[in-house]
Amino acid sequence: MGFLRRYRITILILSVIIITISGVVLIVMYNRSKSPVEITITDGPLVLVNVRGEVRNPGFYRLDIGYSISDAIASAGGFTAYAADDYIDQYELLQNRAYIYVPSKADAPQRINLNTAEMWLLDALPGIGEALAQQIILHRSTYGPFTAIEELTNVSGIGDSTFDELKDKITI
Repeated sequence: MGFLRRYRITILILSVIIITISGVVLIVMYNRSKSPVEITITDGPLVLVNVRGEVRNPGFYRLDIGYSISDAIASAGGFTAYAADDYIDQYELLQNRAYIYVPSKADAPQRINLNTAEMWLLDALPGIGEALAQQIILHRSTYGPFTAIEELTNVSGIGDSTFDELKDKITI
């Protein structure tokens, strides 16, 4: 007991020093664990893109006019594990602004992929029976995979009204 009384100020000072050093080490380690954000500014016309939702680094990004959605997603660090990457909403706000929202898998409605769906799944779509499902499969095997959902109107027997009914239920 006499030892603690005699050296209590020294023990207190050493404790404060140890706590301070530990705090500094934790702060330095925390700041190093974050990956830096790379911002590239280029000459020429740019578009301000607001990327939100299930991406690693949501926020505003300046991209060259003519950017693709994949360029914007890559700028935001890519998809998270929860991203519904086959269902992306893009809304043009102004001429030099765009908004991209990547929903969570839990939020996204189920869509049928025109390039991979089997006949029974295509047949389940409203307005598509067995005959049109066969036509869709024949079209993609003859001309290759669809590159846009609008190409579905190129399939014999599918017009604009059928496409309008399906456009929110299909993907490529």
